Amino acid sequence: MIPIILDLIIIILVYCSPYIFYMYKMNSNNDDFKIFSFKNILFTLFYGLVILISPSMFANTLPFIMVIITIFIMKRNNDIDYAYYKFNELKISAAIKYSLVGYIISIVASMIWIGLLSLLKVNFKQQEVVSMLSDYDLITFIASIAPIVIFAPILEEFVFRFILFEKVFNKFFPKILAAILSSLIFSIIHFSLTAFLVLFTISMINCYLVEKKGFWYAVSLHTLVNFMTTISLLSQKLIA
Repeated sequence: MIPIILDLIIIILVYCSPYIFYMYKMNSNNDDFKIFSFKNILFTLFYGLVILISPSMFANTLPFIMVIITIFIMKRNNDIDYAYYKFNELKISAAIKYSLVGYIISIVASMIWIGLLSLLKVNFKQQEVVSMLSDYDLITFIASIAPIVIFAPILEEFVFRFILFEKVFNKFFPKILAAILSSLIFSIIHFSLTAFLVLFTISMINCYLVEKKGFWYAVSLHTLVNFMTTISLLSQKLIA
């Protein structure tokens, strides 16, 4: 029962919320836009069908596209969210610096967490996405790199740090509690006790980056983490 509930949460948060937010922005910024027009109903059905039939590793492609379109719409319409949440700000040198610091902190958190789990004699289980990648043949693995390293960071930061943390929880809770709640959800839906503290730590850092520095700084750290994991798995696959 619990896995089914978590799957539903993932579908609603990761796959549906970008589309819902897109529809909200289109409706609020365009007086002629009709949510229940025939065209939008048809596209909604198409969107849902694509999500349902897409292989799990590539299911984030269409939601990622919706995020990019929504960001473009916010920029085009001079939407207050675009500037307020710093979608227009990114300095490469600063992004590299914050990403490296965040990555080092996540490694320390990983070492502490694994040590604690070892003391408690908890069985280690790889994160589901890591297990899937390990089982892929080389061609499928290479095809999965873009969804993991590019699509997932942008999509998940938009969902968990922008929508969930900034637009939802920050409206009802103190900032630190909003960060903790969104980070707990982010960590839980990755289905990995072994990676729980690492994911929680990265999420908390990214809540800070989104709030203080801008959206793309959080994406940069997330991209680095996913890139390093992917490169490590690819190296193991090539050596094997």
